[in-house]
Amino acid sequence: MGIHEKPHSRQADGCSPGFGYSIVVVGDTPSIASAVIDSLPDELPYVLVGPKSIAFLRRSKNCQEYVPNDLVLDECSKTEFVLTIERLRSTNAKVFVIPVDDSANRIVYSISHCLGASTYPIPDSASFEMLNDKRQFHRLCSTLGVRVPKSVYLRDKAEIDFGSFRAMLGLPFVVKPTNKSNSLGFQVIRSREDLHKHVLSPRKYDFSPLLAQSFIPGVDVDLSALIDRGRIRKFAIQTRKRDALCFVRNEELVMFTEIIARKLCYTGVIHLDARLHSASGEIFMIEANPRFWGSLAEATSAGLNFVRAGIYASMGLEGPDPTTISDIRVPSIPRMLTEMLTFKRSYSRLNTLERLRLQRWMGSRFRAALRFDL
Repeated sequence: MGIHEKPHSRQADGCSPGFGYSIVVVGDTPSIASAVIDSLPDELPYVLVGPKSIAFLRRSKNCQEYVPNDLVLDECSKTEFVLTIERLRSTNAKVFVIPVDDSANRIVYSISHCLGASTYPIPDSASFEMLNDKRQFHRLCSTLGVRVPKSVYLRDKAEIDFGSFRAMLGLPFVVKPTNKSNSLGFQVIRSREDLHKHVLSPRKYDFSPLLAQSFIPGVDVDLSALIDRGRIRKFAIQTRKRDALCFVRNEELVMFTEIIARKLCYTGVIHLDARLHSASGEIFMIEANPRFWGSLAEATSAGLNFVRAGIYASMGLEGPDPTTISDIRVPSIPRMLTEMLTFKRSYSRLNTLERLRLQRWMGSRFRAALRFDL
């Protein structure tokens, strides 16, 4: 599974599969890296590898070492990464690498032939890049008969003509880069003034290429999954309602995910963004993130630990996590704070993961306010 073929599956003996392993968490996205760390089974100790943006995570009591690395695909970064793994293997031959985001997936896959360590399941480079590009993902879905919004590809913003786009896509429509994540460059255009104010006029809006899409009225519905060679092993469907993340059911979204996964013979975790049309109830696929995601900790809180499930699967074990979760509501951090301040909930009654989520959230706000790295 992943870079290495999955061994014959056997039942877990109840012990943590990470026991005796040197866990290496690799990434450059703080929110995703912290969610993965908080989801490590039995709070396993780990080595952290990445740029300065994630260095504050070394403060965790379970972090044994922080190794700076910019995670860029040059020979220097790749060589340093391999040397780090070799050094760790000199003291413990059992090293397990968990790449958490785009940069981590790319560098780990690029050096997989000489890494000499077990890895969390990750997709092949071709599948990863196709899914990570919004235009390619749209074309793939269209080819497979998976429902997507009407879209227009643009080399840059100079090609946007409001009148033509209004006729083709309707109002409102969405403009976004094809190669960015975390809503960077995402704009909903409701009028000609919106287009000029948010896209055409600002010099800082210099993204390219772009995708313009019809806006689907309704709510965001996302599916997260752990997939093995085109077969969904674990999945969770989520939507936000007021001040909570709710895990729900949606058969059409599962079906669309299965079609995409089978076509690519995909392996690894993935987070798919979709919209549920408010009038028709139809699912429209929006984009794919072939990596871990920021709300991972909420899924862990709800009872499905994708990090643990992938570690078990990589070692040929049937882990304790269910195939899916539904009808579960996980309150947001602001909601948890409100409940604590109004004495509806006490800190002592929070479970371990809820406390970690709260501590991470407060730490990020503190660092942002003071503008320094803890």
